[in-house]
Amino acid sequence: MLLLLLLGNSGCPQVVLPGEKIDLGGLDDCPASRLEELVIQANTFYINTPTRQIACALERLRLNAGATGAAPVAARLCFLVADRERNAARREKLASEGIRWAELALLQGTDNAAVHYYLALNLGLAVRSHAALAMKNLKRLESTLKKACQQDCSIDYAGPMRLLGMLYLLAPPWPKGIGDIDKALELLERAVHDYPQHPLNHVFYARALWEAEEDDAREQIAQHLQRARGLLTEAKWRGARQRWLEELRRVEREAGIKAAPPSASPAEARPGSNS
Repeated sequence: MLLLLLLGNSGCPQVVLPGEKIDLGGLDDCPASRLEELVIQANTFYINTPTRQIACALERLRLNAGATGAAPVAARLCFLVADRERNAARREKLASEGIRWAELALLQGTDNAAVHYYLALNLGLAVRSHAALAMKNLKRLESTLKKACQQDCSIDYAGPMRLLGMLYLLAPPWPKGIGDIDKALELLERAVHDYPQHPLNHVFYARALWEAEEDDAREQIAQHLQRARGLLTEAKWRGARQRWLEELRRVEREAGIKAAPPSASPAEARPGSNS
């Protein structure tokens, strides 16, 4: 069973999320707040939210897994912490917990784009260092991201579209896998067009262009990488800047492109959701 339902003194079901949970450490002095307020606040946490603040919220939700809205928010928090974790074993365990939270949310009837998106993000982190496990989960990742995009492709600045595009780019092609460079290019081009203010949309599209066209697209690749580098100077991306710069530099090296000065045009920015 995905979860264990125990009947508490009040007669209301108390949900206990099974599986190993990483010790988040030193959270005895976390600020107190009403659970309902915490769920609402934690649903706004994003890249720049301090890790300790996220950990405090996650630990509270672990103790109140049956609270209204707790499961989908906890899935998001697990990803935010796991994505910053340098230790591979801890990262995978946090991501695995995030998967369980997302599955719990779906079981409880919360079926929306964000739940499917964070299920896919956590699943991707959990399997990325294990080739056989990643191959086994390709179809599940594809299906989950398609569901997210069908409901709302705009969340996290076209996050489901961006992730699905990279899945098609990196997966082995038929008959071994679901890889499809044409689908990857189409999705990542749409992500850049709809949400040019997100750095990874440019980085991932540049990577797809290199995989598809190599030298023929070098100028276009350089332009997108320059745009991404400029966006990464903005304060709102500070929390992910170093991780995303590493990805950008990897594409530069593969394409043999020399880094250009940052370039970002505020006029290009469009409102985006970080849900």
